[in-house]
Amino acid sequence: MIMRTIKYILIGMIIILMSCSEDFVELTNPNALTSGSFWKTEEDFVLGVNAIYQAMIYDGTYMRFFPWIMDIRADDVESVTPGYFPEDVANYIVDAANIAYSFPWEHHYIGVWRSNQVLVNIEGVEFEDEELKQRLIGEAKFMRAHFYFNLLNLFRNVVLYTTLAESTDDYYIPQSPPDDVWAQVISDFTDAIDGLWLKEDPRNEMGRATKAAAAAFLAKSYMINHRFSEAAPVLKDIIDGKYGTYSLVENYRHNITEENENNSESIFEIQYHYDPADGLSVQGWIGDPQPNWLKTCGYNKTCAPQPHGWGDLAPSVWIWNEFQEEKTVDGENDPRMEASLYFPHDDDTTYTVYGNPASHIYEMGWANPDVVPDSFYVFIRKHITEDHDLDNDWFSGINRRVFRYADVLLLYAECLNEAGQTAEAYQYIQQVRNRANLPDLNTVRPNMTQEEMRDQLDHERALELCFEGWRYVDLVRWGWFQDEAKLQILIQRDPEYLNYYNPDEGLWLQGREYMAIPPTEIERTNGIVKQNPGWN
Repeated sequence: MIMRTIKYILIGMIIILMSCSEDFVELTNPNALTSGSFWKTEEDFVLGVNAIYQAMIYDGTYMRFFPWIMDIRADDVESVTPGYFPEDVANYIVDAANIAYSFPWEHHYIGVWRSNQVLVNIEGVEFEDEELKQRLIGEAKFMRAHFYFNLLNLFRNVVLYTTLAESTDDYYIPQSPPDDVWAQVISDFTDAIDGLWLKEDPRNEMGRATKAAAAAFLAKSYMINHRFSEAAPVLKDIIDGKYGTYSLVENYRHNITEENENNSESIFEIQYHYDPADGLSVQGWIGDPQPNWLKTCGYNKTCAPQPHGWGDLAPSVWIWNEFQEEKTVDGENDPRMEASLYFPHDDDTTYTVYGNPASHIYEMGWANPDVVPDSFYVFIRKHITEDHDLDNDWFSGINRRVFRYADVLLLYAECLNEAGQTAEAYQYIQQVRNRANLPDLNTVRPNMTQEEMRDQLDHERALELCFEGWRYVDLVRWGWFQDEAKLQILIQRDPEYLNYYNPDEGLWLQGREYMAIPPTEIERTNGIVKQNPGWN
């Protein structure tokens, strides 16, 4: 697997990091590696592409902060740790010292820069294996597009780099119009489909980007820009198997456990790995990669309740209530609620937190006491390892499932509904509901109007994808922050949204649905990079 080839990935990263020196420092050592002397062989470019993947597990990308700040701003999650970094994000406050703003900006751009290193230097280099060359170009374009996809959803007004700077001044350029950056993202994902390999290709290493991954992100990019008619055929191609065979796994929880990684539902996931026998000891939060860096996730400790984690996030009252709306056809709880939330059970001996019975957690009085007042506490179960040996550690080896086939089905249903084909949308939603053993939607809610179906998709997507970083993207792309009635619904679901809208004075903080540009970045570029609207 790609993340298990640790030694070779680190070699590639270190060489690439060293190679940037020739742009800014006059090297006098004739034996020193430079960007001109390194990029020569096929293996050089394999290592270079491997290095791009490493940028996906910095603190500001998928190790912790990116999913954290996406979840904390959504209506299914509340911040419960006063004074900690994400509280500012949840309450729409900018602080120059808050790394929850600066790390996501900096670390996504590390990935952009590494992608550009490959794409610029691979031109003109002859490969014996032309298909490998096209795959490497496809991976680099996919990754560059992926980093910009996240940056646009985080900050909207970002700086677009598609080549390498010849001097430091080349980095000090203003932000590009968001439409221009989205055009580049869509172009990169489109190009990547052609070069990438299928998941089933015997030459492919598990964890690498595939045709389906590029197609899924391309479709969602179209939908964020309300281009539903262009997204629909791309999604249908995934469903029809044009880009490989994908299907829902039988057990929903298999999407969030280490034992069932890279399964039939996984379209793209971040490959984490933890084995004490590897002898790695340092969590690579920031900085240049080192040989002793772990390849683990820190998000589990963010979510895990005291005393096994920080318990910084908790489910909102609203998401708990959404799960109460329907029982299965057998009268049981929605299995997605069981998989996603910790809450008291009559027999919790197998319902554990880090291998311990959940009952002792409820006695701690932690997380969100408002979910069911004076009764019990509810916690996030998703993403949390139940390995007793990892108690109180950051060392989760559970892969982060970034894009799942269930999302593809729901997105396609949304495209059909937006095209006025509401009746046809039912069958794709029902595939997801069937896995949860829920009643036939055609029976319980027949003949929905287009607007009613939009509300239903709001509900269905919330339950299927809660705490997976997509909820906030949905709210923004649906325009809820520009619709006063919808914003009032958000305020009812999560009082933190009162900080976005002041009903007493009628003041809208338009623009704050996107993160503040890190003040340190504005200062570093002498004001060439401007602050986002609403944050001034």
